[in-house]
Amino acid sequence: MSEAEKNPPQIHIERIRKWGACGSGRDWFREKFPEGGSYEDVIDALRADDRRVDANWLAAALFNDLTGDLSEPAQSIVRDEVRQGARLIAEIADALGEASSGDYAKNASSGDGAKNASSGYGATNASSGDGAKNASSGDGAKNASSGDYAKNASSGDGAKNASSGDYATNASSGNYATNASSGNYAKNASSGDYAKNASSGDGAKNASSGDYATNASSGNYATNASSGNYATNASSGNGATNASSGYDATNASSGDGATNASSGDGAKNASSGDGATNASSGDYAKNASSGDGAKNASSGDYAKNASSGDYATNASSGNGATNASSGDGATNASSGYDATNASSGNGAKNASSGNYAKNASSGRNSVIAAAGRDSLAKGAEGTWIAIADYDENGMCIGWATGCIGVDGLTADTWYRARGGKLVEA
Repeated sequence: MSEAEKNPPQIHIERIRKWGACGSGRDWFREKFPEGGSYEDVIDALRADDRRVDANWLAAALFNDLTGDLSEPAQSIVRDEVRQGARLIAEIADALGEASSGDYAKNASSGDGAKNASSGYGATNASSGDGAKNASSGDGAKNASSGDYAKNASSGDGAKNASSGDYATNASSGNYATNASSGNYAKNASSGDYAKNASSGDGAKNASSGDYATNASSGNYATNASSGNYATNASSGNGATNASSGYDATNASSGDGATNASSGDGAKNASSGDGATNASSGDYAKNASSGDGAKNASSGDYAKNASSGDYATNASSGNGATNASSGDGATNASSGYDATNASSGNGAKNASSGNYAKNASSGRNSVIAAAGRDSLAKGAEGTWIAIADYDENGMCIGWATGCIGVDGLTADTWYRARGGKLVEA
């Protein structure tokens, strides 16, 4: 059982008031839950009273509160997983072992290879046997299997799919669905909004195309993909891959060699493992890595790349981007206008090709090269600086070079190129 399942989010009147709940919603909540209640209980009560709009609002409000403050490969994963889920529902429907069309029906089987199917609302399917298949098209359905090779599929809203067996497959096309698997090589897929996919097994795959989706995996080599806005992808395993094409997505990985990719604006990519790769193509994106040899890359304007590990690489092609590194031997590179490259580690390299760039290094024996017009550079003693020199017509006429601490060049002082020489800015 996950920590979230042991301690489900609690909803109380002060909390929903802070989130901006309407007066009608607050009155309903006070009557139903005078002492507060768990998120799941409140959602269930709202649906039972046919307050689906309020249920939608609560899901989004809680998600935003908890989270606070790409491309085509990612979309391909999502489409493939959801298609497989849809095929799974059809496959099970063609070969039913136990079937029920009534609302709130319950199907249970302890045998291997059993099949459970229900088209009614609120149905529950459960199987402990290997190779079992559970399918439901009703809203609020629950599918559970503890056997290996089990398959759970639901097309209804609010459905829950859970499997503890290896190689399990969970698929849901309904909103607010929850897919969970603790087995190795499990696959979780959802196309509904606010869906949650979780897997603790090695090699697991989580995919969601809905907005506000959450994908989480603690296993090695896991793959998390989301095309919805505000999605969150998290993995603690080595070699994990997180991909999101939605705006404001968050990708986080603590494993070595992990890959985080986002194509949406305002996305956040973070990695604490060595050799990790963070990439974003959207504006205002943030890439951060604390491991050695990590790589941060952004193509959007005003993006920020930061690394604290040695020999990290930060690169940006957008205007106004910021690249920062504190580790030794790091490399910061920018091709956009008004970019800023900063390094505090020894032996770092800062390079910019865009106009009006700023390159700064506080580590010893670093190297700075600025090819753009009206660029600035400063460094610690021993830092070599090369800045392209331009005439009044914007034509490059040569380079101004020098070493900090030699020929009167002082540390921590901004320099620009004028007349083939480095002069204080």
